[in-house]
Order: sequence, then C-alpha cells, then structure tokens
Amino acid sequence: MVRGKHRLSLQTNKMDNYAVPRQSGGPQQRVVMGVQGQKMEQDPPHDSCLSEMMAAIHDLEGSLEPRLDAVAVDVALLRADLKKVSKKVTTVKTDIAHLQSTSKTLADQV
Repeated sequence: MVRGKHRLSLQTNKMDNYAVPRQSGGPQQRVVMGVQGQKMEQDPPHDSCLSEMMAAIHDLEGSLEPRLDAVAVDVALLRADLKKVSKKVTTVKTDIAHLQSTSKTLADQV
C-alpha cells in the first residue's frame, strides 16, 4: 500500500523512501543528452526559478529598508506629538475641574 512518499516492503518490513534526497553543497547538475549524443550539463529548472526569486527578494529588501527608516522617523514624530497632546489634555482636564469648582462656589453664593 502506498501512502505519501513511503511504501511498506512486505519482504523486509522496512520503509522505503521514494523521494531522492538533495545533496547539500550547492545546486545539483543533471546531465542531458544534447545534439548527436553529446553530454551537456544543465541546471534543473527549479534552481533557476529559486535564484530569480532570491534575487527578487533581495531587491525588495533593499527597497524596503529606506521606507522602514522613514516609517520609524514618522513613528517617533507621532509619539512626540502624542506626548504634547496628552499634556494638553491633562491641562484641559485641570481647567475643567477648576471651572467646575468655581461655578459651584458661585452657585453657593447666589
């Protein structure tokens, strides 16, 4: 019975792996028979796609770094503005409390 990439061998009771492991140490080459039986080496197609994707990711990282720096500056400016607004809100709350106590005092006098 076949499930996934493994097959149970009835004779040896061992698992056989159908997947061919990729060897580490760089991109693999495959030999292709060329014109008139000459051997040619060719990169597997997925390696070229992978290198193109890695180059695109590197380009995106390079273009995003200045944008991230600009966002960090904007965040710092917004935090400073938020502190100023917070101080003003505290001042307004204090003024409101003072006006309420003054109006209560005036109401008591009338």
